[in-house]
Amino acid sequence: MIVIYLDESGALNNIKRQRYFVIGALVIETEKNWKKLKNLYRKLYVKHCLPNKINELHASKLDLPIKQDILQSLNNLACFRLDYIVTDKVHLNPELFKEKNICYNYLVTQLVKKIVKNYQEPIKVILDNHTIKVKSLNSLRDHILIEARTKWNFNYDIEVVLMDSKNSKGVQLVDVVANAIFAKYNYNKIHLYNINDTNYRHRIRFPYAKFGQI
Repeated sequence: MIVIYLDESGALNNIKRQRYFVIGALVIETEKNWKKLKNLYRKLYVKHCLPNKINELHASKLDLPIKQDILQSLNNLACFRLDYIVTDKVHLNPELFKEKNICYNYLVTQLVKKIVKNYQEPIKVILDNHTIKVKSLNSLRDHILIEARTKWNFNYDIEVVLMDSKNSKGVQLVDVVANAIFAKYNYNKIHLYNINDTNYRHRIRFPYAKFGQI
């Protein structure tokens, strides 16, 4: 089974000073690689969370050297793939900001579509439970399944679940990755982003035709 951990950075609102909204994905392809990632997380937790008295690896709680260490450790491990979609909010229909769950579900579906086309086996998608409501999760699951069956030629199981980030090592790690992507696009801070440059597979910019235009 392929496991896809998703987390976002930024907000789906019309505040232009943070023009870009990011959803990042960390993809684990084998049980062996999951064990490697789990062992790395434990080391990072002991190294960074315990001394700083924080209960999870969350980008908003970490300073630059810690983020750098986490991202470099991930890059050194090299047992995963990274994908992301970055949205230029300037070119989104303003009405979408009133329907954030619908907009979020659409963006997740676009990202998942790119990822699942690389595989022919069951998929599990894990999101932070603070991201969307349960009702919206059901809608997301249904939408992904309909798209997979009718448009992607993907006929394997797709499971979509919510987890508290405190209990999901993968969600915590992809949170730090998404934060680095967010900093690149919003503030042109590329150092953290570039650490995992060779691990990025799909870099989706949305809307496709108008992204980044003035």
